[in-house]
Amino acid sequence: YRQGTWAETPKKVKQKVLEEKLTFVLQVLNGKTLTEVSFPAGINHGLLSSWVHKYLTYGYNGLKMTVSYTHLRAHETPEHL
Repeated sequence: YRQGTWAETPKKVKQKVLEEKLTFVLQVLNGKTLTEVSFPAGINHGLLSSWVHKYLTYGYNGLKMTVSYTHLRAHETPEHL
């Protein structure tokens, strides 16, 4: 970090996070409400809703998405981030 860059997250941690996201999403798709899943997990139900939407739209790879460039303003490009 001192050199101006963030340390890379270990792949094992990333995989665990993806598996947790998938578990929560599948619970919703199997009939539980967003609140029934998000409240015990300690996550915002809006966040869970976005994960469900990404999963339905893009499949498993949608859960890997972290930055959405579609929400950038016209004058912003990824280089400005």
